[in-house]
Amino acid sequence: MEQITARMPSAEEVKKLAVPTSLLAVFGAVRDASGRPLVVVEVLAYPIS
Repeated sequence: MEQITARMPSAEEVKKLAVPTSLLAVFGAVRDASGRPLVVVEVLAYPIS
């Protein structure tokens, strides 16, 4: 399963990442044959100026 969304950063993310612009959030999960999650990851990406 994979999901990609765009959103504005939270106040904490602005503080830590120093970016006031929108973020792309990529969420992915790998499940075994029974549906149990094996790996779950979320990656945030933002434009580099």
